[in-house]
This record gives sequence, structure tokens and C-alpha cells, in this order.
Amino acid sequence: MSGSASIKPLIPSRLSGRYGPAVAALVDEVRQEFTTRLRQDLVVRTVPDLEPAVEPPVPRAKDAELPWVGFSPWFESFAEARQRIGRHLMLTRPSLQAALRLCRTTLLDTTLLDWTQFRFPRQFSVDSWKETLVQQCESEQVRLDRAWYRQLVDIFNSVASAGGGGRRAQQRIFLCANTLAANELRAVLMRTVTAYVQLFEQPSMLPLLEVDLILDGHTVTFYPPYAEIEEAALFPIDQLAASLQQTLPIEVFLRGDEASSRYLTVDIPEVFLEHARQTVRRHVRHLFKAPLRQSHQLAATYNILLSGEASAGVDQFLSEEHPFEEQTALVASFEPLLHSLAGMETIEYFDMFRLDRDEFVRGVTQLITDLKNRILNDILQFHRSENKLPKVPL
Repeated sequence: MSGSASIKPLIPSRLSGRYGPAVAALVDEVRQEFTTRLRQDLVVRTVPDLEPAVEPPVPRAKDAELPWVGFSPWFESFAEARQRIGRHLMLTRPSLQAALRLCRTTLLDTTLLDWTQFRFPRQFSVDSWKETLVQQCESEQVRLDRAWYRQLVDIFNSVASAGGGGRRAQQRIFLCANTLAANELRAVLMRTVTAYVQLFEQPSMLPLLEVDLILDGHTVTFYPPYAEIEEAALFPIDQLAASLQQTLPIEVFLRGDEASSRYLTVDIPEVFLEHARQTVRRHVRHLFKAPLRQSHQLAATYNILLSGEASAGVDQFLSEEHPFEEQTALVASFEPLLHSLAGMETIEYFDMFRLDRDEFVRGVTQLITDLKNRILNDILQFHRSENKLPKVPL
């Protein structure tokens, strides 16, 4: 029985399938190596005076992880480059490692704004929504400066005061520190934008914007118009993109040069912002369909007034002679519309929107009142002329 045949039964079955060819090749290699060594040993035993050929030792690296040392002509340059990288690798410096730990403990999963503070029952007009966001971003920037940036600066204060390693070494450390700070601030802003966009997946978590349904002449419309509503929905993204843009570099802050025009580069990538804007626009259009459908329903309900049909009918009625009973009946025909308006809820809540119909109700009520007054004035003028007595000379 051959050596390979005696070894194969010892191979686990899980290796004989997918790895079968590789295992067979390995067994053959072991068999050949064993056979060669055995033959060499037999030759030495048969011819005692024959010295076996001694193979030179395989050169090894001092580092066990690099067994190829001595075989590659570029190893010396590789080792030199590795040492040079080790000397200049800034993240191995204690100050930068401390900065990384501070960022991880302070800013991990942190957002600039807590969006839960804006949800119902809080309600905002378009203007108050923008003002609130600006104020919140400014106050949170101050809080972040005190809770994180001042501590980060304190870590590198010792680097600036020690002055060791030369000016170029300090510049490299501060360059790495500023890059780290800028990346962390950018990550905070991007997480905040992402959290805002994700609110639209759960519309009940969105802030409520106050929208009025009004009557502009004889047209049912919204105030503010949809363009301003969409702008208000996009405003958080633009405001966050403009936040934290005047953060001083660490070495500038240490020098106390707060009038410097140098700032950290904390720009959010435009492709990220544009994707967020497109997502918000799509969701706002979808959410605005509910109040828009409401406006269409009300316009259809009171179309006889809004289209001018009722006014034209009153004009036609007044141009003709009608008995008093028909005149009063025409006035009474508007009462059902007035009752429906009086019983209408002026406030209705939708996802993201608080719709106020008070201006619409007052506008339609005024249209009905004007029509009724025209009829009543005509009746009054008729009776005045009918009851006018001739002057009696004294």
C-alpha cells in the first residue's frame, strides 16, 4: 500500500470534498519529500565516508512576521520606509491618542440638534421655525465648544508649551489635530442632517408647521404658499450646512488670535446635501397632498359662491321684479351654507402641518353676507320708494 493511500483515510471528510484536490497535492508533496529524505539516508548508511550535502540555513528576519527577509531585493528599502513611517505617524503620539479618546467619549453618535424637542405639541410658523433653528444651532455650537473643543485644545496646549521636536513636528501635530477636529465636526453635522431626513419616515415625529387656508379673491389657496413651505422644510439642511464653519484651528486658538480669518474646513459634501434635499422635497410633496386635497374639497363644496355663479344669479334676480316672498326665500337659501361654515372645525392636524381654516371660513362667510345684503338693500329701496309720501304744504 502506498504512503498516500495510507494517509488519505486519516483526512477528515469535510476536507475531502471542496478541498480534495488541494489535499491530494499536499499528500503527494509530503510523500515525495519523505521518499527523497529516505533515499538520502540510505545512501549515507551505505557509503559512510560520503558526507551529506548540507543546505544553507534559510535567512530569517528579526521580526517573525517577515519570513521573506533576505529573499527580496527591495526589503531594505521597505524596512527603511517602515521605520520612516513609524517616526512620522502622528496617531502614535500620546496627544493625538488622547484626542481620539476624547472624540469617542464625547462625540460618538452625537448630533448638533435633538429633533425630539421640536415635535408636537410645539407648533411653528414658517418664520418662527427658521428663527428657532438659528437660535438652537448657535446655542448648541456654544455648548459643543465648552463641552468638547476647549478640552481638545487643552490636550494640545502642552504640545505648544513644550516646544519639543522642532517647529515642523509641531506643525504636523497641529495639522493632524485640526484634521481630526474638522472630521469630527463634519460627522456631527452629517449625523444631524441624516437624523432630520429620517424623521420623514415617521411623520408623527416631524415638527408642525402652521399653514392657513385663505380665500384670495375667489380662489382657495394657502398662506404661506407651497414654495415657502418647502423652503422651510429644507431650511434645517441649509442651516446645518452653514453651522460650525467659523471654528478656529487649534494653534490659532492657543495663540488667542480670535480675529483670525483662518477656520477649520467643516464643509459637508455637496452630494450628501443634495441627496438630503431631494429626499425632503419628495416627502414634503407627499405629505402636502392631504391639506391640498382638503382645499379642493372645500372649493368644490362652495363652488357656487367661488365661481361667481351665485353672484350672477343674484344680479339676474335683482334685474327682474319678484314678490316679497321670493325675495326673502332667496335670502334664506344662503342659510344652509352659513350653517355649514359655522359648524366647520377651523383647525385640523395633518402630518407635519397644522391647517387653520379660519380665514377661509371668514372669507366665504363674507361672500354670502355681501350677496344677502345686496338682496336686502334692494328690498329696502323698493319699500322706501313704495312708502314715500308726498310733501304736504304747511
